[in-house]
Amino acid sequence: MKCSPEVFRRITSLLRFFGTIVGWGIIILACGLITDVVVIYLWVILPLVAPPGTWGNTLLFHLGCILGFGIFFNYFCALGIDPGVVPRQYGSNAGEARNRPCQTCTTYKPPRTRHCSVCGRCVLKMDHHCPWINGCVGHNNNRYFFSFLCYLMAGTFFTTSQSYYVFRTVNEGPNRELITSSIVVFTTILGALIFVAMVLFVGWNGYLLLTNQTAIEFQFNKFDPELKGMRNVYDLGRWSNIVEVFQVRGDAFLRGTKRNARGLRLLAAMLWICVPSLIPLESDGRSYPRWDSGFV
Repeated sequence: MKCSPEVFRRITSLLRFFGTIVGWGIIILACGLITDVVVIYLWVILPLVAPPGTWGNTLLFHLGCILGFGIFFNYFCALGIDPGVVPRQYGSNAGEARNRPCQTCTTYKPPRTRHCSVCGRCVLKMDHHCPWINGCVGHNNNRYFFSFLCYLMAGTFFTTSQSYYVFRTVNEGPNRELITSSIVVFTTILGALIFVAMVLFVGWNGYLLLTNQTAIEFQFNKFDPELKGMRNVYDLGRWSNIVEVFQVRGDAFLRGTKRNARGLRLLAAMLWICVPSLIPLESDGRSYPRWDSGFV
């Protein structure tokens, strides 16, 4: 049974409306779960690991705050920063033979751009549509999404390992009753499960980062018989691939380490990448260097 374009448009709009409501519900759930882990750690676990007023307590408190800030900062940036939309005036360019028309938007789109049926628009370097941020992971917010996964993995390991230490060392008294309460046990199990999930997610997204692929491109490269076994055309080398995702405008430091980074300079560059930043990326997301186009 066929329906008219107008009916189809209304049904699609209604589905997107309900999808938006569900998406914001997932965002609230995610923030609530992360906040639960942070609060239980600071109020219950930390004082049992290191008594208040000690150097250990101060050190762990500040380290926990750094991890918590990194988690929330990168999460809200991945959530709030537009992944990258194709400009309305963007059109076919004779000099850009790889530009392709979008069958849905009826406009041309740059290389690596995909149409998201959930968002209803084309997204620059679209990786996937993520329900946890109620939007797409694309060119502009990919760095925040990956950093969020890394910070969340580190944060859950940080809290869960100390929770396990407390369970093993506190055997009796009111403290034992406190750490065996339902909310603390739930939080500990939750942190452990999130950590395991983040190990898998960081591993998968790290592989895509190091090979300069999106999740969509990986599927095409894997199952296309003409591309199977071939090097990804955007793979410029592991370090150059990382720099392409994280280098911001005017960032001379990363530009200087783009090739042959070694030793302390490489470590300093990795730490520099972890520093929170709202500066736009150096790349505009409309064109990308390819190893088969003369990149050395």
